[in-house]
Amino acid sequence: MSNIEMVERTSSIDDPFAEPAHAKSAKAYASDDGSSALRTAIATGNMERVGVMMWVLTMCAALCGSLFGYDTGYVSSVLVSLDQFGDFGLLGDGTKQFITSATSLGALIGSVCAMFPSDWFGRKAVIALANIVFIVGAIIQAAAHNTWTLIGGRFVVGIGVGIASMIVPLWIGELAPAHLRGRLVTLNVVFLTLGQLVATAVGAGFEGVHGGWRYTVAGGAIPAIISLATMAWLPESPRYDSHRGNLERAVRTFRRIYPHATEEYCRQRAEDLAQALHQLDTRMEKLPYMQRLRMLLTGPNARALAIACGLQAMQQLSGFNTLMYYSGTIFEAIGFNKPVAVSLIVSATNFLATLFALRFIDLIGRRRVLLWSVPIMVAALVFAAICFAFLPTTPSGDVVSDIPSGRKVWTYLIIVAFIIYVFFYGFGIGNVPWQQGELFAIETRAVGTSIATATNWACNLIIGATYLSLARAATSSGSFGFYAGLCAIGFVFCLFCFPDTRGLSLEEVHFIFRGSWGIRAAEELRNEKKRVAEEARARDAIEAALAPRMDSPMDASTTQFVKQPTHITVTRTRNGDGDLDAVDMLDPLDDYKSTSFTSSGTSGMNGSTPAALPLSLPSEIQPPELAPVRRSHSLPYLHDAAQSEIDVVHPPQVDASQSTNPLSRYLGMHGDALMMFVTCFASLGVFMFGYDQGVMSGILTHPAFKEFFEHPTAAQVGTMVAILEIGALLTSLLSGVLADRFGRKAVLVWGALLFSLGGMVQTCALGYRSMVVGRILSGFGVGFLSMIVPTYQSEVSPAENRGKLACIEFTGNIVGYMASVWFDYASGLLEGNMAWRTPLLVQPMIGLTLAFGSVLLPESPRWLCDQDRDKEAMLVLTDLHDKDDPRHVRAKLEFWEIKTSVLQMRAQGDRSYRTMWQRLRYRTLIGMSSQMFAQLNGINVISYYAPLVFESAGWIGRDAILMTGLNAIMYVLSTIPTWFLVDTWGRRPILLTGALLCALTLGACGLFLRANVSYTPTAVVACVILFNAAFGFSWGPIPWAWTPEIMPLAFRAKGSSLAAATNWVFNWIVGQLTPVLQEEIGWKLYLLHAFFCLCSFVVVYLFYPETQGVPLEEMDTLFGDEGAPIPQMDYETGEVRSSHGSDPEVCRVRRSISTHPRFFDDVQQEVQRRQRESAHSTSWLAQTWSRMTSAFGSQNRGSYEALPVDSTS
Repeated sequence: MSNIEMVERTSSIDDPFAEPAHAKSAKAYASDDGSSALRTAIATGNMERVGVMMWVLTMCAALCGSLFGYDTGYVSSVLVSLDQFGDFGLLGDGTKQFITSATSLGALIGSVCAMFPSDWFGRKAVIALANIVFIVGAIIQAAAHNTWTLIGGRFVVGIGVGIASMIVPLWIGELAPAHLRGRLVTLNVVFLTLGQLVATAVGAGFEGVHGGWRYTVAGGAIPAIISLATMAWLPESPRYDSHRGNLERAVRTFRRIYPHATEEYCRQRAEDLAQALHQLDTRMEKLPYMQRLRMLLTGPNARALAIACGLQAMQQLSGFNTLMYYSGTIFEAIGFNKPVAVSLIVSATNFLATLFALRFIDLIGRRRVLLWSVPIMVAALVFAAICFAFLPTTPSGDVVSDIPSGRKVWTYLIIVAFIIYVFFYGFGIGNVPWQQGELFAIETRAVGTSIATATNWACNLIIGATYLSLARAATSSGSFGFYAGLCAIGFVFCLFCFPDTRGLSLEEVHFIFRGSWGIRAAEELRNEKKRVAEEARARDAIEAALAPRMDSPMDASTTQFVKQPTHITVTRTRNGDGDLDAVDMLDPLDDYKSTSFTSSGTSGMNGSTPAALPLSLPSEIQPPELAPVRRSHSLPYLHDAAQSEIDVVHPPQVDASQSTNPLSRYLGMHGDALMMFVTCFASLGVFMFGYDQGVMSGILTHPAFKEFFEHPTAAQVGTMVAILEIGALLTSLLSGVLADRFGRKAVLVWGALLFSLGGMVQTCALGYRSMVVGRILSGFGVGFLSMIVPTYQSEVSPAENRGKLACIEFTGNIVGYMASVWFDYASGLLEGNMAWRTPLLVQPMIGLTLAFGSVLLPESPRWLCDQDRDKEAMLVLTDLHDKDDPRHVRAKLEFWEIKTSVLQMRAQGDRSYRTMWQRLRYRTLIGMSSQMFAQLNGINVISYYAPLVFESAGWIGRDAILMTGLNAIMYVLSTIPTWFLVDTWGRRPILLTGALLCALTLGACGLFLRANVSYTPTAVVACVILFNAAFGFSWGPIPWAWTPEIMPLAFRAKGSSLAAATNWVFNWIVGQLTPVLQEEIGWKLYLLHAFFCLCSFVVVYLFYPETQGVPLEEMDTLFGDEGAPIPQMDYETGEVRSSHGSDPEVCRVRRSISTHPRFFDDVQQEVQRRQRESAHSTSWLAQTWSRMTSAFGSQNRGSYEALPVDSTS
């Protein structure tokens, strides 16, 4: 900090209308000839001040946002009026939910679609479009003559609501200065709540008037017409104008925003903005559109998207819109004669709360607002749930209409609880999520805000469509208790993931997400800016006092004034010895309250040159400096002279043309192509596992199967399904020893042959006993395959893509499941026993294909090294790495690491299960628990018994199998995002997200089954599909990838076998108990599995480490385990010493072998080459396939965290 001169930036809490003490003198110099740089600096500080016009423009745009609030406010009174006068007959709960949620569905579509026209036609045009849609929807609703016309009108209005909710905060965020952005975006929320208040008041005014609801809905067109009329006066976003080359219009907009600024200053600012956006376009035009979307899923963009979507989901899942949509219904149910009038209290409270937030959000900060308000919301919801519990209910769970006077007090306490809840909702989570535009960089801002807004409306749709059913199934008390639980989960999310963006510019906000969630980085950055601003103000006060004494201008040959820098350049230094690199951070549109003086003769920035930004980077977001350390024998990049002095591992010299793999030797298949073939072909092993799961679920419900086996009992069905797990358990325990002795490929072949034999016995089954024998034999094969395929895959995959390849492999499992279901459905057209024997016949065909085709697979190089077959291992590694590396440098380095690890493991001695448990108990328990929760989370309740689940929900016969097939397709699709996220987002976040989603969907499924109403079949199908998507995204693939990668080579097979055995034990338990529990406890079974999902969330959060990108040979360091003693050489003293692998100077975590210093340039060149090839490809499918199959397709290679670096090399 000492070698970078700081400049002033006005405090973010300054009032925008207050005139500083030096304002009058500054105006006098605003039109000066520029001879005094100091005078120009003072004048520019005043130019940055915004006027009343900025607030007026925001209010005009917020008129469109108020329609969002008006719509959510009037629906409650409309439902009460329709119930009271019966305009459309008697409305059931399902119809009311359709009316309510139609707007949410339309808003979901509108918010997603709005991102494209906002970039094509501009923000202003899209705001006008939203108003037009509002007007059309209001007219349709007012003229509705039946329920479906009303629903259609609300759907149209919903499209407008979705467009407005996405585009208005985006427009305001792009126009607003950093120090006012929070308050200006909150002003939009104020208008939203004002719309809710007005709608509730209008509804209360027409309460009791026949047909009055038509005037209420028609009133929504009035603010839309006013807002549309202001479009001629509303400016376009200067970012959009500069992007499109409309500099004159951008200049006029700046003049309106900054009334004290000169024409020259505004023009320069528009030109700087246009230049910055042009540079961005130059970078972005080389990327295909799908790759731009992928940018949202990597690095800072992924964290920003997760926060934006998480906050929007939290806003809706907290249950607030149950009060907006159904407040009249709720208050009518608890005995109030004027329920809409009572609802007015709720709306007024919400409006007052947003006014409070408008004043204090930029003072308190977004993060503290949420951390203070959400716990009070939870307490208020819990209190409301307790109050509801004391009200008498009918057998169906509804509150009785005539509440005894002795319990009337609880109804008033409910209102008190709602008022407290709504106030802190409006103060916190009601407005903070709409600050989402500040989280994204400009290249992803429109798409990111659109996705986040769509998340809001998707959750809104869920709440609106399920509340009445939830209240009927779980009572009102249980419903609000459920919402309290969701709020509590949201509080944990805010605590660990949401930073305070108060006072940071747009690019500064985006920058803090580099490498972390930015909580600490944002605080350090803000504190540093505050300190610098105070110092700058003190300095400027002194300069202002000395200004009259300055009779001559500064020497222009040595110093020149920089009015407005286009880029902020931050110079990071080490011990004051000049610059390392520079980072562009400036958002040219944000207000910069002062200026700097820079040497005109300096082309770059160094330690003696003032920076253009009044801050340097906090230490948390600085990349780690690789300090020189002593060389050690464990490092693969020693000098040749040094290596000759000690006994090191030398990779054997091999001739790549002598490869033992037929694909490499005869077809020239190397590198990525070979790796993808190995992954896909080996996945046939898990394909068989998935096929077996699904095939039984289909044939169990077939009439011919039931008749042939004389209508088996629930216990017999459970035995036929679950006996496979007994066989799988036995061989999964045995496979660890066999894989270490005979090799990975041998066990793979044995598993495929046993599976084929079992499939043939099942196909030819003569009765119940022979079917059980066939299932056991197939279980033997599945046990071998479920253990060996993930182990084999992890040992042949590169560290940076190991997770993705393992997830692609797991997708094979789900494809097998899907194939079996659709095969069952197609076979249902056959007559007699062939309808169930034909699907079983596919099993031996697949098994024999894998068994005989495994000759094409290479053996695991790690097992070959363990067997001292070094030359064969080196040949395999050269095949698996790219043939463009003629010296096989990467293969040699990986061989060195593997062989060193093998020697280290041998030095540790015993490799028994007992030793593994003693030394690696923590890792073993992690692997076993992950597989345990993969079963207890409920997947096999769906996989094995999906048709039975759908039959219990009302889908009968082949319709049940059809629903299972549709569910299987979604299951397959859900595994694909994990390919791209697992090696960028990490394993832990995926498991935590999946656990929560699985819990929510299983809980909802159970409640819908309990309700048993007309829409239960559809709701159950939706819940099952969403559950499978969440499980396939998370707990499906990750546990199978986790165990093999966290265990060292000596215990990898044994550890994987224990984990697989754990899977099969709990698989058997679930399969055996599910049909019995479905008969005994019914819908409560799904709540039980939802509870296990929440337990898995806690276990992962507390105990599971992140293994993303860590090479297998460096997992010991990640877990802090002590390695075997191996010799180390200290090159400073010449001493050879004995040290453990856990020595901090020797063993540091490295996230990818490709980030080794010797290969960093090679990797960057490879990435650039791949991008050039992708840019010249005209096929979108070819581009997508290239990214999926490339081991170098991701620029996020992991971090080179602290591997010691030789200072003399």
